[in-house]
Amino acid sequence: MIPSLFSPFFPGSALRIPGLALLLPIGFFALTGCKPAAQELSPQERVQELAAEDPGGIPVEVFFSNPEQTDFRLSPDGHYLSWLAPWQGRMNLHVRSLDSVMEPLRLTAETATGLGRYFWANNHKIVYLHDPSGKEEYRLYTVDLMTLQVRDLTPFEGVSVEIIDVLQAFPDEMIISMNRNNPRLFEPYRLHLETGELRMLAENRNVREPFTWWVADHEGKLRVAFSVTDGIRTNVLYRATEDEPFRKVLTTDWTEYMEPRFFDFDNATVYASSNLGRDKAAIVRYDLENNREV
Repeated sequence: MIPSLFSPFFPGSALRIPGLALLLPIGFFALTGCKPAAQELSPQERVQELAAEDPGGIPVEVFFSNPEQTDFRLSPDGHYLSWLAPWQGRMNLHVRSLDSVMEPLRLTAETATGLGRYFWANNHKIVYLHDPSGKEEYRLYTVDLMTLQVRDLTPFEGVSVEIIDVLQAFPDEMIISMNRNNPRLFEPYRLHLETGELRMLAENRNVREPFTWWVADHEGKLRVAFSVTDGIRTNVLYRATEDEPFRKVLTTDWTEYMEPRFFDFDNATVYASSNLGRDKAAIVRYDLENNREV
């Protein structure tokens, strides 16, 4: 017997017509807009279904494959062009002269992991970051165009490197940070690219209020620092010379910020991104000595 839901529409013996009982639910679903539950597909079946809808689509592998060439850069004197390209499945560094018809030259031969960030330190030396272990423990390397020699400048196990400043005014030096003394805390060093000499520029030992970043002036002096308190407040610190300790200039919470980006050429004021006293971020000049915009 058909459920009483259909009785108002089909009174009496009409419900006893052979086959009508089977058609009524289908007609009801059509009238009410309801649909029978569709058969649930497995993830693999769903992928196959989507692929069948667009047989001319781009294979998913394309989205995860290495580009043919990327990250092009000119040497400071403009005579060489460098880029990253795959070699044996990993991104490696290549270069060619713009003054001749020389064939592109591969400078690195990494097969375990690809290269990361790189840049020209001077007209004949390229510096790059590489994680040979695959554990996000980046080391700093140089490769010389004249000798093709690759050199590991930070051969420390379990240590990772970050680049703070390239120091364009000092082509044989740069400022880096390493977690050499504490895996959780990075400390800044001045590195000589030819000799490999390292000189620590500041200590970072306070786990409760650690330094997170630094900014150097145009003379390569580390003058600005950032630290974090309780994980939510950011402190901007300043010192007039590297012989002085850092002092707090201001503290901001998560709703506001003032972030020095780089020093003006007078090495006294900084250009900063700030939303202090405004509802939008702006680029401002800031006098850290007197803690005010100028």
